[in-house]
Amino acid sequence: MKLGAIQRWAGRRTLPKIICLHGFLGNGKDFTIVKDHYPNHPTLIAPNFPDYTERPTEDFSWNHCMSSLDTFIQSESTHGPCVLMGYSMGGRIALQYALQYSDHLAGLILIGATPGIADEEKKVIRLEKDLTLAANLKKQSMEHFLENWFKQDIIQSQIQIPEPYRSAMLTTRKANNRVALIQSLSSLGTGSMTSGWDQLSRFKRPTLLVTGEQDSKFQRIASKMATLLPNAHNTSIKGAGHACCFEQAESFGKVVETFLSSINVG
Repeated sequence: MKLGAIQRWAGRRTLPKIICLHGFLGNGKDFTIVKDHYPNHPTLIAPNFPDYTERPTEDFSWNHCMSSLDTFIQSESTHGPCVLMGYSMGGRIALQYALQYSDHLAGLILIGATPGIADEEKKVIRLEKDLTLAANLKKQSMEHFLENWFKQDIIQSQIQIPEPYRSAMLTTRKANNRVALIQSLSSLGTGSMTSGWDQLSRFKRPTLLVTGEQDSKFQRIASKMATLLPNAHNTSIKGAGHACCFEQAESFGKVVETFLSSINVG
């Protein structure tokens, strides 16, 4: 599973780099708004991972995902360990990686993320939902699929993302490769991933859990995660929903800045 284009924004060298993983339908450019509203940011590195801009040359899978990400993170860690940050699906990927390769990270930032589904029956139901979405995308136009996607309650708060960032995100989503999205839904959805709930207590690196105050589902998940992670700080962003890092980027940047100041990478 290959990485696509990589956005790099140089920043404060006294802080660890942050590797930023986007959500479903997104790409690395989504984090431009975070960079623009976080004046004292460290170096930010945002790859297209998964890369939805082109038809994939190999199948998506969790094993390929983890090995590709590890190769990339190690290549970026020659001067010290990085902080891994992920939004939504990117948060799920980041957490799965952290649970396997905790020694390769300085810290972890999860935005509206989940460790997966522990209940097997519920996991099967979610997998069926993911596969149904993939099947619908095979039959629908991209325009129709996106129209239905943005009608979801959890997505509707993204109307708060300011311009020109919101329009730029919409443009890139419309240009996504259909096959790449179908593979992502089929192979990297919540229903396909191994639950990490029983492994959280083993991850001892500093962890920041961030949710929007309007995102009640993921606030509940973050609260539960905070009781299991040994070194976690759980915070909520006012006036934001699921995509809190984009909807209230300035507030999000301040939260991240405080978190990074507490990490000792020496």
